[in-house]
Amino acid sequence: IVVWNFDRFSRSGPSAMYIAANLRNENIAIHSVTQPTEAYTRSGELQQNILFAFSAYDNQVRTDRIRKGMKKALESGRWIAAAPFGYDKGPTPKEVSHIVNADGKKLRKAFYWKAQQGLRNSEILERLEDIGLKLYPHKLQKIFSNPFYCGKLVHGMLEGKVVDGNHEKLVPEKIFLKVNNLFQATPQSGKVHVNTCDSTPLRQFLKCDCCGGYLTSYERSKKSKRRKSDGKKVVYTYAKSYFYYKCNTKDCKLNLSAPKANEAVEKSLDALALESTLIPLYRKQ
Repeated sequence: IVVWNFDRFSRSGPSAMYIAANLRNENIAIHSVTQPTEAYTRSGELQQNILFAFSAYDNQVRTDRIRKGMKKALESGRWIAAAPFGYDKGPTPKEVSHIVNADGKKLRKAFYWKAQQGLRNSEILERLEDIGLKLYPHKLQKIFSNPFYCGKLVHGMLEGKVVDGNHEKLVPEKIFLKVNNLFQATPQSGKVHVNTCDSTPLRQFLKCDCCGGYLTSYERSKKSKRRKSDGKKVVYTYAKSYFYYKCNTKDCKLNLSAPKANEAVEKSLDALALESTLIPLYRKQ
């Protein structure tokens, strides 16, 4: 096998040494044009392994340098990953990294329909399809919650920081925040919706496995009636309350018993509990 130099064969270090050894056992030699070695001698094998190790080290150094460059670019407001839906890369990355394309202009309408008219996601999807933009419910939900569309950058390399991007904003920050606040709202449908209740602590935390929307909660009391002693008037009495989680997306009929859902999550959390001997190490980390 003839290569220009050994890092063209591999930059994996120990893995390259293992592959080269297996090839030698099959009487297959690796020859480098610019780094000649004796393939079948012990000294030649050592030279090749040293060159493989240097190639791996060089690769690691390049990786670290690239990561630092990517982080610096993000901190300066330039998006380094693939362009989000509705955007194209801009002509001048340092000035405007991404610009809104034709799909983005249609998507802008969805933000305003949600913020100003309070439409459900299903209704917004229908309107978008009417103007030539077909999206899945889960994707629309992700778009609505992505701060990139209001000019902000969030990335793992930023270590929790939110940076102002140098890309074109799809919507103002005010509209973006209003859209996401609407996800917390629970439209009235004849039931008493619970905003803060110890019986439904997972409201706006659990997600629907059908449409990806957050579950809200409501309370229902069992109602019974009895007549007064004179037999003229019916009096309604209410037994204990029952709590449920439900999805508010149109045509989605997900409805969960709150006690059963709470118990299932508690069991999942118990499985993640740390051993007592590990807690000090975990706190230190």
